[in-house]
Amino acid sequence: MLSFYLLAQYKDFTIDEFGNIYLWTDFQLSKFTYTDSSFVQIFNFSTDYYGAITDVDVSNPFKIVIYLGHFGKVLVIDDEGSLLSEYDLHSFVFSPDEVCYSLSNDALWVYDNFQRFLYLIDIFSKRVICSKQFFSECVVDTMFEQNSKLFLVSSNDRVYSVDRFCNFLGSFDLPFSRDRFVGISDSVIYCLSSNYIYKVNFRGEVLDSLRKPNYVNFRIAGSWYYFFKKGRIFRKKW
Repeated sequence: MLSFYLLAQYKDFTIDEFGNIYLWTDFQLSKFTYTDSSFVQIFNFSTDYYGAITDVDVSNPFKIVIYLGHFGKVLVIDDEGSLLSEYDLHSFVFSPDEVCYSLSNDALWVYDNFQRFLYLIDIFSKRVICSKQFFSECVVDTMFEQNSKLFLVSSNDRVYSVDRFCNFLGSFDLPFSRDRFVGISDSVIYCLSSNYIYKVNFRGEVLDSLRKPNYVNFRIAGSWYYFFKKGRIFRKKW
């Protein structure tokens, strides 16, 4: 098991598909990589001018999404920490506090849970590419894109899929009640339910499970899983 010692106190972290580590405080996002035996910082990005960080999405490591939920803003930065685009979600949705989002190439998926509306927005022109009202019962808490399809994970543990034109493709139910969604890697969904992490395919079938150790924040990247405990990040093989 590999562990990284962190000098600063961060409130959360995430991992991209290349194993780069992103940690953030309320007003700063830091990117690190681990090469040989050294822990190297790539960039610091400050959000002092924009507001406090609520969440970070690195599903596309070259276009990183920073969500400033209390201010209704979304920032997109590149893999070197330069700002690419800024969104004011008030322009698209009624209540930015009730929004889910996911980046897709040069566009941003935004789901408005208040009006049950899905938008795909160009990150540079901010033009709405497509939009569609979703099911009245569909309250979404997580979205991710895989193989040009968007998957929306609802609060009732049903997973919906749409294409890049906002057309509905299908849905399946997760075979258990999850505490939260963990991540996706190699066309497998990872979910936390009770004291186990489950691997589930896109048909809703459980492929494998792992007993959850005693820690709070963890992420999946390839065949590795990472967890944050007492100022350290630990990395273990699945």
